[in-house]
Amino acid sequence: MASLHDQSFNREAWVRLGLVAVAVLGVGGLIFGSVVAHRRLVEVPRLLEARHSEPVGNPGRVTTQIAQLGAEAVETLTDDVRDTKRPASERRKSLEVLSGIDDARVLPLLGEALQSEDVGLRLAAVAGVARHGKPAGAELLWALLPKVDEWQRQRVIIALGLVATGDHVAKLVASAAATSGDERVLFAWAAGQAQRRSTDLDQIGRLPPAPPPQDDDDERRIQAEVDAVLASLAAGEALAENGLKLARLTAIEFGTWDQAHQISYQTIAVRGPMALRGGARIERDRPSELQGLELKRVPASSRVE
Repeated sequence: MASLHDQSFNREAWVRLGLVAVAVLGVGGLIFGSVVAHRRLVEVPRLLEARHSEPVGNPGRVTTQIAQLGAEAVETLTDDVRDTKRPASERRKSLEVLSGIDDARVLPLLGEALQSEDVGLRLAAVAGVARHGKPAGAELLWALLPKVDEWQRQRVIIALGLVATGDHVAKLVASAAATSGDERVLFAWAAGQAQRRSTDLDQIGRLPPAPPPQDDDDERRIQAEVDAVLASLAAGEALAENGLKLARLTAIEFGTWDQAHQISYQTIAVRGPMALRGGARIERDRPSELQGLELKRVPASSRVE
């Protein structure tokens, strides 16, 4: 048996072992480098070339993978949005994907798009601010409010509710007090959503939706509660408290990236379960994205049962 003083594994053996290790590392480095090069030179460019292959609001594998590229995709998508010669649908699609990327360059670009003369791009930017989810986006939406017409304002207010935090509650409540009708309801709902971010977040930081009605009697009970809140809001009573109650009663869970559609859908949902049934009819006969959705109760004769 070799002793501890055995010198058979001498300096030359160590040198040979080192050379083998260097060779293995070199091969590994070449493999890693080729994988990285293939991704940057082949996979990413090919993916970006397909960035407009899926329609706005209906993302699939390509949209998701581009959003997952993160910073690598921002420059290309930004160039798309700023290129006024591109088809409007492509600019909106690029803006949609950008809003799903957590990068410091995204929010300023959304702010630029909010000032666009193209109504479609502007609304895509409103939806993008809501999807991006940064509280700083609320200031961009506040700046837009005085510049747009009534039905665009409704969507901007809903978007405010989807990003605003407790710091915005007082301003939202003051805005509710300064107006009336549908806008008062929406401002109060937005204030309620902002309050919920301080009180209602679940374990992974999301706002839970309102529990769905269990049966027709439960639906009528919830609708009665919503109607009572709406009556109190119309009278200007306890705007913050009633706004919070309305937000908790009518918060719906969104299942698609189509934030513009989600915002429109929420304008219906704030009227309660009965109005949401009417929303099923609108979902079936979906209007164009630039057509306003009235924030009015759907007549009983028109509801989808």
